Amino acid sequence: MSQCLRVLCVFDSPRDRETVRRVLSEASAGIRAAEAESREAFEAGLAAGEFDVILTDLGVLGFDGLSILDAIRAAQPRLPVLVVSGVDSAERAVEAIRRGAADYLLTTPDQLQRLPEAIRAAVERAEDGEGRPTGLLTVDENATVQRASAEPLRQERDMAQEYFDIAGVILLVLGTDRKVRLINRKGCEILGYTQEEIVGSDWFTRCLPERYRERVLQVFGRLMAGDVPGAEYVEDEIVTKSGERRLIA
Repeated sequence: MSQCLRVLCVFDSPRDRETVRRVLSEASAGIRAAEAESREAFEAGLAAGEFDVILTDLGVLGFDGLSILDAIRAAQPRLPVLVVSGVDSAERAVEAIRRGAADYLLTTPDQLQRLPEAIRAAVERAEDGEGRPTGLLTVDENATVQRASAEPLRQERDMAQEYFDIAGVILLVLGTDRKVRLINRKGCEILGYTQEEIVGSDWFTRCLPERYRERVLQVFGRLMAGDVPGAEYVEDEIVTKSGERRLIA
């Protein structure tokens, strides 16, 4: 890792810019932060390879949604990117990581406190050639089985679990057999199950009320067939270990 990490901060919100600037300035002398004042400045710095890591929100500098992640991947495929956002959305976090983000942090005091550590960890993984846990954040696990050994796969699973545990809502990965592959800490807390109890079980029969289970299974089947459905209403209710029904909307 270089002696001083060069960090480019890309935020539209003045409050977020100021908060991140303060956190990094208090961290240590080992991080030097700059700000992208415009899309042109951002793209020029990116093309020149002037930075070791990028911190960004989504939908900034005129980029639509997560498209800034695609732009960074296209220009600098190995450059670590951390999303720092005020939007607490498990779906958004998973999609950001799927699109190349090394981490997804909220602009809450507890998560910003670990921002310097997250920056260094992302840069170290990039320098070691590990990158992000590509292929794990998907409903079909088959793409991950052709690894050289079990140990790298275990390490990637551990990293994926760390990303999942950031979320304050239920976040899980299902295999094509409908069984739970990964679930975050908050999900276990809400459901009342331990990791050992829930991983490997059929999510639909164990955790969904029977009265709308078939409708959800139909949507899941379409996803597995490659047909991505549009927004469909599905009641946000789960069944806990104790048999209690809980709304999770």
